Amino acid sequence: MDGNLSDRARLDRNDIQALAKANALESLAGNRRQAMWQSVVSIPDKGLLREAIVHEEHVDLAAPSEGETIVADYQSLSLTLGRHPPSFAA
Repeated sequence: MDGNLSDRARLDRNDIQALAKANALESLAGNRRQAMWQSVVSIPDKGLLREAIVHEEHVDLAAPSEGETIVADYQSLSLTLGRHPPSFAA
């Protein structure tokens, strides 16, 4: 995921981070953690640096577990499309 999405859709850093937290960028980044990482580096904070080219080594972050994904879904969306939490009870 690069700045192309934010430029084309005219999204700011907060918009991209909200999409990443909601796991809406999974298909572009691979997983929620990777999307969050890339959302931070894809758009510089300051207006003057927005046009700057950032060269950073690619960082591979492990995908969150199913439980972590469900917790993050509830934190960002107040719902999940994954398994219902009581289904984890054995």
